[in-house]
Amino acid sequence: METDLPLEVIGNYKVHPAASFFPLIEGEEFDALVMSIKTVGLLNPIVLKDGMLIDGRNRLRAILELQSKHSSIKILTRELEVDVKSISEYIFDTNIQRRHLTPDQTAMIGYEILPLIQQEREAKQVASQFKKGVSPNPGGKPKAEANTKPYSPETRDIKKMNEQSTVGQIAKLAKVSQHKGRQVVAVAKAIEAGELPKETITKVKSGEVKLKDVAPKPIPKPEQRPTRMKGIAKYRADDEPETQKEKTRDQQLELALYHVTQAIDEYLSVEYASVRLLELAINAYLDSIKKESR
Repeated sequence: METDLPLEVIGNYKVHPAASFFPLIEGEEFDALVMSIKTVGLLNPIVLKDGMLIDGRNRLRAILELQSKHSSIKILTRELEVDVKSISEYIFDTNIQRRHLTPDQTAMIGYEILPLIQQEREAKQVASQFKKGVSPNPGGKPKAEANTKPYSPETRDIKKMNEQSTVGQIAKLAKVSQHKGRQVVAVAKAIEAGELPKETITKVKSGEVKLKDVAPKPIPKPEQRPTRMKGIAKYRADDEPETQKEKTRDQQLELALYHVTQAIDEYLSVEYASVRLLELAINAYLDSIKKESR
């Protein structure tokens, strides 16, 4: 996701890119905001951070609209003084609490904002660790040795790895299901591949279309029925002969390879683990089979 886009400008204020990801209100909703400010005044000032607008784009637009009609209302601003790990995350949380957005909208906006949040968190962490003229290790204590032992598949935390994936981070940030997170990522990948128009993101954020209507559908798997062999689940497609004896060895190997590749593709598509972890898990399983066959 590109984050180095031209900054939005409203009046004399540059807008933080994270704030620009949220759709502006229009029509009757915007007219109601203009009338409210005209009647009772600006109750919540425009929020700035280092001179950049981070909250209040719609309120600022409403004031400018009134000023164009010779209203005497003034623009009130305040500087954000709270120390936050990420300005983009503050912007996201503030808007999500205030605005009535669907899970599809929040998931898509979360996907767009996530790279900014990650960049700001990393920059904040680096700035806190390395200060000019200050040693990061004043006591001269030796650093802890890195663990170079192979990572055991049995000890991997699938739930934690899932939460740390792009899908998991979107779901956590936007407070939506992982299913929504997968749909957003699928839409983004389809746009990058040229399978969907770029304006799909704008349409989802505005509520014009739903994720389920634009997200690429997974390739359907052949109908399968389970049988049990030595306590291990085996699956055969419906078009397979009733017994494996009716198949040649090559056909059996081809069918087995098909099921393995399908399982691997599904495993990696939901980002549960890296290719390296999957390789370790497969090798561990093959080793266990070899030991049992001895």
